[in-house]
Amino acid sequence: MTTPTQGTSTPAQQQRRIRKDPTADWPTIKILKPPGGEYGLAGDQHCFMYCSQSVFGRASSRPPFCRSICFRKVFPHELSDSAKYPLPPSGQVEHLPRAVGGRRGVPVPDPSEVDSSSSPAPPVETRNWEEGWYLWTSTTIHGLAHQLNTMPQTLKQQQDRQQRLEKMQDIWTEWENYLRSNPGGPAPGPNGEPHIFWGPRPPMRPFPLEPDASMILPFPPSTLPFASQISKFIEPSKRVLAITQNSIASGEQLEFAKRVWAKAWTDAPYTMVSRTFDKAKEIWKKKPTQDDDDEKNAEK
Repeated sequence: MTTPTQGTSTPAQQQRRIRKDPTADWPTIKILKPPGGEYGLAGDQHCFMYCSQSVFGRASSRPPFCRSICFRKVFPHELSDSAKYPLPPSGQVEHLPRAVGGRRGVPVPDPSEVDSSSSPAPPVETRNWEEGWYLWTSTTIHGLAHQLNTMPQTLKQQQDRQQRLEKMQDIWTEWENYLRSNPGGPAPGPNGEPHIFWGPRPPMRPFPLEPDASMILPFPPSTLPFASQISKFIEPSKRVLAITQNSIASGEQLEFAKRVWAKAWTDAPYTMVSRTFDKAKEIWKKKPTQDDDDEKNAEK
C-alpha cells in the first residue's frame, strides 16, 4: 500500500479541482446600485458662472461683471422634523423682486407714523427650506463666493454660518458708528473700565452681505403673481371662444356661412364695393377744396 508523497494530489483532489463552472473564467459585468439618501453620490447641485473684466475696470479696481446660476435639490433626509431651516435672506419676501411675488423696494412704514385706528399690516411670513428643487441666481462675485462656501455645508451649518455673518455685520456696523462719534479712537468708560472696542485690533470685517443681489426660488415656482393679470388679460378671448363654440354647436355658424355663400352669387357684393369706391372718390375730391380754403383764410 502506497501513500501520497508531498507535492502530489489524490484523485479525489484532482477531481474537485477540475469540477468548476465552465463560465467561471468568462468576463462579467457587475451592476452596482449607488447608495442613496444621506450617502448619495449623484450630483444634485450644479452651478454655472460667467465673469468678465475690462482694462478700465482693472485700472479703477472695479469688481468684475459676474452672473451665476445654481440648481440645488433638497431631499427629505436633509430636513428636520423638530426644526425648520429658514431660507437665506435672498430667498425671503422682503428681498425678492416684485415680479416673483417679493417686496423688494417696498418701503416699510414707521410704526410711530402708522395710524392706531387702522388695521396693522399682516406680518411677513418666513420662508423655509422644503423638499424639491431650488433656483439660485446672483449678479455679484460676493454672492458667488458665498454660494461656493455653502456648497459643502448642510442646511443646519448654512443657518449657523448665516447667523455668524449677521452677528459680525452688526458688530462691524456698531464699530463704524462708534468711530464716527469718537474720531480719536476708543475711550475708557466713565469709571475707567475699558470700552468694548478697546484694544489694538478692530473687529474683523465681515463678509459682504448683499441679499438684494441674489435670489432663491423654488423651481419651478408653484404660483406667479402675474398669473392673475394674464388671466384677466385673456378673459375676453375666453368669452369670444366660448361664444363661437356655442354658435358652432347650435348650427348658427353653419347657417351664417350658407347665407354668405348664397349672397355671394347675387349683385349685393358688387353694389357694396361700388358704393364704397364712390364714397371714397367723393371724399378725395372734397379734400383739396377744403385745404385751398384753409390756405386762403390763412393768407387773409
